[in-house]
Amino acid sequence: MFAYRGRGELIELLRRHGADPHQANLSGQAPAGLVRLIANYDVEKLFG
Repeated sequence: MFAYRGRGELIELLRRHGADPHQANLSGQAPAGLVRLIANYDVEKLFG
C-alpha cells in the first residue's frame, strides 16, 4: 500500500539533503513515478 499523503516538510528536508525523487529503487520504481501513478499532484509539485 502506498502512503498517499505526502508530508511536505519531510520531502523538502530530504530534497535539501540530496534525495533524488527520480532515482529508482531495486524494484525499478522512483518516487516521482509513483506519485504520478497514484495521482498525488500535491506531492509531485514538490519534486519539481
